[in-house]
Formats: sequence, C-alpha cells, structure tokens
Amino acid sequence: MLDKRFIVENPELVQTSCDQRGVKVDIARFCELETARRRIQQEIEQLNREANLASKSIGKATSQAEREACKAEGRRLREAKEVRQAELQRLEVDEKFIILQSLDMKLKDVSIIKNYAIMQINS
Repeated sequence: MLDKRFIVENPELVQTSCDQRGVKVDIARFCELETARRRIQQEIEQLNREANLASKSIGKATSQAEREACKAEGRRLREAKEVRQAELQRLEVDEKFIILQSLDMKLKDVSIIKNYAIMQINS
C-alpha cells in the first residue's frame, strides 16, 4: 500500500504504474479527495481551537450578556465543526472506495462495503 502523501505528490507515476499492472483506479480523483480531506481537517482543527477559546472566554466575561454571547459563539463553532467532520467522514469513505477498487475487488463487493460505511456515518 502506498503512502497517501506519495500518491498526491506523484499522481502521474502512480497512475502509470496502476495502468501497467492493469489496475483500474482513478488516481486524480483520489488526489482531489485527499487534498480536500487535508483542507477540511485543518478547518476542523481551527474551529476546535476557536471553540476552546470561546469556552475559556465565558469565565472571563464580566456580564451575563457577554457570557451568553460567548456561549452562543462556542455552540456555533462546535456545530460548524460537526458539519465539517461529517464532510470529512464522507471524503474518507470515498477515498477508501477508491483504494478498495485498486485492490481489484469485485465492484459489487466494493459497493456493498461503501453502502455499509455510509450507513455507519449516517447513523
């Protein structure tokens, strides 16, 4: 199994190698998904940092109105983080789907696995 970073940094080489081995896999799509996954992961980390700062600011607030505003901001940030985490999970499922395809599994089996993973995310 190749490292994701290597695949993203050398997509043409990986695609050529797969083609030569007769493995049908969309490396360009994998690279798009991995780039988006990394970006969303960074956004999640930033939202988490901001939410933690908002939580800390609640104790420093001087008035009830200020405390409520800090709480509301913390809730907003955590909700945004949850939305991005759901997107991240969907991207990871799509990446795994591509990886499974590259392992030359029967498409029917891969589709069953992908559907199961999606059901797990949605539950």
